[in-house]
Amino acid sequence: MAGAAVKVLYNLELTSMIVQWLKFITLEEHDLTLEENQKPTLPASWTASFTLLTTVNRAFFHASIEVLWERLVSFAPLFGYVLPADRDKNGRLLTPMSYQNHELTDAHWERFRFYVLKIKTLVLDKESPRIRSIWLSHLLDSTGRPTTLLPSLRELFLASTNPLALHLAYNSLQVLQFIEADLSTKSDSETRDDSKAFTTGLHQSAVSLTELRFAQPMANNVLKNIVRIGTLTSLHITIGHRGAKPPNLGNLADIPLLKQLSIKEDLDPKDEAAAVIFPGKVTCDPQRLSAQESHLPHLRKLTVQASGTTQVHIAATLFPSNLEVLDLLILPDKLNVQVVLVPLVVTIYANRNTSLTSLTVDTPKRLTAFVRVEAMKCVREGAQYDKLEPFLESITNLHHLQHLTIRDVAFVATDIVPKLLRVVVCLPSLERLIIDPVPLTKLKEDNLKLPTLKALEDIAVFNPSLQWLEIAVDISPGEVPDPPEDSLQCHNLEWIVVYSSRHDKCTIEEKFGIARYLDILFPQVRMHTSVWADNDENKDFWVFIDQAMLFSRDACDQAISRLEKRSQKRE
Repeated sequence: MAGAAVKVLYNLELTSMIVQWLKFITLEEHDLTLEENQKPTLPASWTASFTLLTTVNRAFFHASIEVLWERLVSFAPLFGYVLPADRDKNGRLLTPMSYQNHELTDAHWERFRFYVLKIKTLVLDKESPRIRSIWLSHLLDSTGRPTTLLPSLRELFLASTNPLALHLAYNSLQVLQFIEADLSTKSDSETRDDSKAFTTGLHQSAVSLTELRFAQPMANNVLKNIVRIGTLTSLHITIGHRGAKPPNLGNLADIPLLKQLSIKEDLDPKDEAAAVIFPGKVTCDPQRLSAQESHLPHLRKLTVQASGTTQVHIAATLFPSNLEVLDLLILPDKLNVQVVLVPLVVTIYANRNTSLTSLTVDTPKRLTAFVRVEAMKCVREGAQYDKLEPFLESITNLHHLQHLTIRDVAFVATDIVPKLLRVVVCLPSLERLIIDPVPLTKLKEDNLKLPTLKALEDIAVFNPSLQWLEIAVDISPGEVPDPPEDSLQCHNLEWIVVYSSRHDKCTIEEKFGIARYLDILFPQVRMHTSVWADNDENKDFWVFIDQAMLFSRDACDQAISRLEKRSQKRE
């Protein structure tokens, strides 16, 4: 038995499988996830276990370094220790890095080649060790240096403009498949020059690049470089606010294989000049925009994080027609009045993309903000912002829609929730539904007119595939509806979140009535209460409802069980 164990532990293939399994277990114990194309953040405690494994035997050494070197959060281990950089008397790297005390030999570079084959992901952040240009030249002119320093690298997170970091980035362009770049410096002109130079290198050398995330607000010359990267399938870019000169987003149509696109506006929330910009009348014509020639034929997912006016500008420029996923995140600004453009933006996209399976209209990180009352005067005078028919009709035609979220955004019409509920019953494929808008202003006249719980009856009938429901309703004392008399529901809704008003006045009998009503409509549903803090009264109310439903089901199951036992005894 001992001999068999030794054979296993000295077998490199089997040991590698064991260590990879240990990696996932260790990640789980530390509550860590290593998602593809996400910057790795691994604490020292996580790597310590695998460092010890390297000392067991040769098989464990090779298997463990596959884990330890797969994702590097600095180039210091490679250029400071594998290559013998100068250190102080305590053994710490000197910065800026230098190589005065040890000559770089072929043996050092051979060891370097061994380790770099393991590196798949590299993070080069602003804390990367500095190196002076003269020592970088010394390093790169060394005999024995490989032509491609990191031949196995696939993912690069670049946020440093120090010479060695930039050289590693340029040297790896031919093998990289994913790049996230943040080249911001203290000088705007330097940032623009660095962005132009880096993207020039990308379109000339990045022959394997499929995903690019670029953090800087880009000028048109930078975008022109990016659209010449013919291998891109996923792109994330940042643009300046509408007060600045934006790049020509129409050029994005020149990327032949683009499937996912994310656009983020660099918006100053305190800039009132940007907050008052509204699109022209020609731009606001959804019928004209629906008839435009389609661009970006392969685009399937679009995410836009921007103000209302910029959302309109992007929708009126890109003209996609085969989207499956559309995420619109509305940025708050000084006045927030541009939120009234949301129905227009949704209408433009929905009319052109009836293949949508997921539509989200939300704010980033639940950044809810009211519209400034004084800014609403001109909007209330413009009747076009109160017309919801084109918006509602465009959603009605999304017959493939599975996920619909409209949350934390405001509408001029105070009866938006009941109107949306009349639309969603026309979407039988819905699996996830969230309807929770906010009032337009703090004025009483803008308070939302919410439906009662009875509105859920149509959902129970016409949305049979629904599994998750979040909805705003009005629960007033004395108005808890009775369940439909002929209801024999077998709906499979799993979770529900109810955002309600005035339920704090409900009596204990009315609470049990709400639990009974929900249980009859949705026999398997649970209340999802983690959206509220532990000290929130809303959580206490809905935890009670959830427990009441569970108690009722348990009592019913026990009664059925007793009846079955009695029936068996009689037989």
